[in-house]
Amino acid sequence: MPGLAYVFERFPSFTQTFCYREIAELRRQGVAPPIFSIRRPVDEPPQDWDKSVVQQVDYLPGDEELVREVDRSLRKGKLPPAAADEIAKWGRQSDFLRLYQAAWLGPRLQALSVGHVHAH
Repeated sequence: MPGLAYVFERFPSFTQTFCYREIAELRRQGVAPPIFSIRRPVDEPPQDWDKSVVQQVDYLPGDEELVREVDRSLRKGKLPPAAADEIAKWGRQSDFLRLYQAAWLGPRLQALSVGHVHAH
């Protein structure tokens, strides 16, 4: 399945066991989709998961660093105009970080030629 990626709120996490098994099976079949997690897991019980899957997870930067990176990309004109316009319109309303997370993640997904995101 080329062009597939996974995006999680927190991963690895016990609540994402089904998704972990899905990813492990894809890898067994020779497909290694990129895995992104918005946050790192906190106080998770230990799992007997394949370390090569867990180590493949790319974590988004923390909130302050995320805002700095996206603001820098905005100043340098590195984001699509539509994204820049939406971020400007939204300002610092509640949940503005979701827009910033999408703005950070979008270019990375495009660079990986991802056409389908499985989000949890």
